[in-house]
Amino acid sequence: MRILIGYSMRSGSTLLQHILGQHSAVQSYSDLNSLPALASAWLGLQPRGYRLIKPLDLFYLMPGTRLFNHFDRYVWLIRDPRDSYLSAIESGYAYLFWPPGKKEEGIDVGLLKRWKKIAARYLHNAHKWHLIRYEYLGYPGNYGCIPGTALPKELGGDGDPLDVLVLGQAVPRGEIVDVRLVGVLKMLDGGEQDDKLIGVLTKDSPFAHIETMSQIDREFPGVSQILDIWFANYKGPDGGMEGQGFDEAQTARAVLDAAAENFESSR
Repeated sequence: MRILIGYSMRSGSTLLQHILGQHSAVQSYSDLNSLPALASAWLGLQPRGYRLIKPLDLFYLMPGTRLFNHFDRYVWLIRDPRDSYLSAIESGYAYLFWPPGKKEEGIDVGLLKRWKKIAARYLHNAHKWHLIRYEYLGYPGNYGCIPGTALPKELGGDGDPLDVLVLGQAVPRGEIVDVRLVGVLKMLDGGEQDDKLIGVLTKDSPFAHIETMSQIDREFPGVSQILDIWFANYKGPDGGMEGQGFDEAQTARAVLDAAAENFESSR
């Protein structure tokens, strides 16, 4: 039996493939290693047992559906697109065989169009796929990015808009809100700096009066520990995330100023 894993953005498909790959009854193939298995499917060769195939996402950009007919089961994985976009950029694989597109406020619109096209494989044939929503515990705040910012690696960033976690009531996706920076969570992602700015909503929020991380620790005990533990684990076991503690608002504003200056100079 052949099982095809479908996905767009960073979906947890590799994690599932590795987990099932440990099962003695499953032959598991991922990314470049999937090419021989895809060729076997194309030739109509019947495998023994269960063969799990997670191809490169380029497979879902190819026209036509003939090769899809050589599979017995179809599984499509999705997760929160906010995390998916940022993680794909950070992993360094987003532009593999894909040229950079037009950027709007530091966000690559071309990359989003690529994922939209891939997702259409599921949306146009939803009855065929078994949908699995793969997600860690929900975000402990509103997670987004700051338009008009970009921090290069030499300054401790990843070249993309700054990540920010905003404490307060839930905000609908896509909204732009007034935020006060109160600190920064220092993180390593695979050995590279990947800091998360911490902010608070300035209106109608129990955190509206907060100005520093020290104040959060005094008035809301446990919040900073929750943030530290969440970001250290949200990519799963051996995800490469490592917390290095918090810095205060002054450091966060310095990072913001540097990222805004770099964005303007690179336009």
